Amino acid sequence: MEKKEEKHFWEKESKSGSADKKDDNKLGAIISKPSKGKIARVPTGLKGLDSLIEGGIKRNSAVLVEGGAGCGKSIFCMQFIFNGIEKFGENGVYISFEEEKEEFFENMLRFGWDLAKLEAEKKFAFLRYTPEQVEKVLSGGGGLVRDVVESLGARRLVIDSMSAFNMLHDDEFAKREATLSLFRTIKKWNCTTLVVGQPEFFEYDIDKHPFNVLEFECDGIIRLYNMRDHNLRTRTIEVFKMRGTKHASKIFTMEITNKGVIIYPDSSNL
Repeated sequence: MEKKEEKHFWEKESKSGSADKKDDNKLGAIISKPSKGKIARVPTGLKGLDSLIEGGIKRNSAVLVEGGAGCGKSIFCMQFIFNGIEKFGENGVYISFEEEKEEFFENMLRFGWDLAKLEAEKKFAFLRYTPEQVEKVLSGGGGLVRDVVESLGARRLVIDSMSAFNMLHDDEFAKREATLSLFRTIKKWNCTTLVVGQPEFFEYDIDKHPFNVLEFECDGIIRLYNMRDHNLRTRTIEVFKMRGTKHASKIFTMEITNKGVIIYPDSSNL
């Protein structure tokens, strides 16, 4: 079923307006094929992405979405939640440590995502916490967050961002313990989770960036770039890590349109 849905989505909204067997053969060397195993997967619904990760993210896993300012991380993650509700019948919760609810809702209306409507229908919840509040919530087993997840029957969760959360701790050991505590807690909620991170990428060498404990604890890493070439910037995406998944290993062009994020698997920046 998931494979059929991804194919239909690509045919309906591809850049050229159509997709055929010829196009599929053209992309065959890049796009990974769906696994024949029994791994349950959650389709993101982001155009062009699911075919790069065997049809979707492993269910109940935690994936780090990282990149610098202006890469589109929040849009990417909110689209994951919105698609879950509208396309796959999976309710979602978005936890923000930085953005205010009213401003966030207003910004997302630009893509046609009426979050207030989804909230009124009890399909979506936006929770604004300080990092200190979240740490207290976690120490109590989840508290209000757990209650909201359970009341909505949510299957998708976003935490934005862990960079703010990790600033509570000065040393790497404390950061690692806090991160492990967070991951242990959210695993109990049976949600597929995207965790936003913002390392300080070196702009001209994307392989050089500071140690990040999240990269070792999460199940997957999706990196978003806003790369500069002289006076032009191009958004790109890389599936850097995805446990239990045969994923594409190239960096692909990504675009933010008035309908959200689009990935072009037939164009590589490497």
